[in-house]
Amino acid sequence: MSVFDAFSLAPADLNKLCRGILALRAPSAQSQWSTIFAEDFAQNFGIGRSTIGDNLLNWGFCADDTNVLILIDGVKSADGARGVVDGYSGGLLDGFRNPTNQVLERAASDLCTQMNGLGLWRGSNTLLAGYSGGGAVAPLTPIYRTVTRANGPAVRVVSFGAPRASGLTGTNNMAEIAQKERYFFYNDPIAAFPLRSGTYTYLPFMIGIRAARRWGEFVHHRSGIQIEENGGFNNVNDPEGVAINGQMAWGVWWFGLQSTILTPHNLQTYADAFPSAPTTARTHTQRSHTPQERPESLPTSEMNRQERVAVNAFADLQQQQSAIQIRIPPARLVRAYRQGRTWFVDFGGVAIMSTPSRRRAQGMAREMNATLRRMQQTAIVDTGALETQLAEYLRLASDPTSGFQPTLNTRFPA
Repeated sequence: MSVFDAFSLAPADLNKLCRGILALRAPSAQSQWSTIFAEDFAQNFGIGRSTIGDNLLNWGFCADDTNVLILIDGVKSADGARGVVDGYSGGLLDGFRNPTNQVLERAASDLCTQMNGLGLWRGSNTLLAGYSGGGAVAPLTPIYRTVTRANGPAVRVVSFGAPRASGLTGTNNMAEIAQKERYFFYNDPIAAFPLRSGTYTYLPFMIGIRAARRWGEFVHHRSGIQIEENGGFNNVNDPEGVAINGQMAWGVWWFGLQSTILTPHNLQTYADAFPSAPTTARTHTQRSHTPQERPESLPTSEMNRQERVAVNAFADLQQQQSAIQIRIPPARLVRAYRQGRTWFVDFGGVAIMSTPSRRRAQGMAREMNATLRRMQQTAIVDTGALETQLAEYLRLASDPTSGFQPTLNTRFPA
């Protein structure tokens, strides 16, 4: 049994691929690969690692004269995730039909170029395995190679929790790949990304009609193998247990492509879904595959209708929140108090700021309480995004190299 067997791969091999991608996050990746893939290569096989797409993704390889394995991790930062999302929306001159995500395309081209330089389009078999954003790049990469399918190695691609990679033409060009498999959990939101307004009718309101039309034209390269709640497998295009409301959608867009907080998208969770003990059982191959996914292609009139419905629902929600009298328990409000000659700002029973100025302490308490009251009457507050962004702001504001002036002072001077 080997990761280079024809698909469908055995569970133990899928487990090895997930662990191999996880190893990219550790300094000891090469050492771990020597153990994980010892049975898949000749002795003393080549190993290396690098980054692609302006440091967007980590990738690595294991290779001998016959077999080449490429491992690609997910997006590394929130900024990278935002870049990928912007790539789905495109620029003003990009059309709606048959779109490409230029961020993912550049990463795929970069990976192919590096593989050429390292002589990795060789041997008899090449397997590209990717997670999340890396799973979207994996099937795009072989399109950029100069050698044809007939003259080059047999290429296979397997992905875990991958979003849609390209429009219909791009997926048709993936016929260059001999075999493809993509796995996702029934409740993994990234496998449903980019979202479609036919399913999430608030989308034209949240991101605009133009971006929503473009998002709906991206397709998966083939039907997927869904990991169900009971551990079984089923062949469908999109995860069947995902319900992304407007509040969660913002978290998905900003952080989802690298998510470790969205449990069903966690790579370790994928590794745990496949037994590590060798077995020949491949129960998911007994199901028939669903048809190739098609673009959504909704007309502008339908997008306009969805936007109106979403705006009305949003306005109704705002009205409901505004009609309720604000009540925040006093212990949860911010207050300014003096101790000796120093003023403190207290939030929830904890002193969060100190100053010698009464005006500054009382002004801070007043403004923070006004913010808290406004949030209570706002239509939607994404608490996860608020917490994450506030933590990131405080981190940067305390960093002398971040551009904030003056730097947030967090320590009493020595």
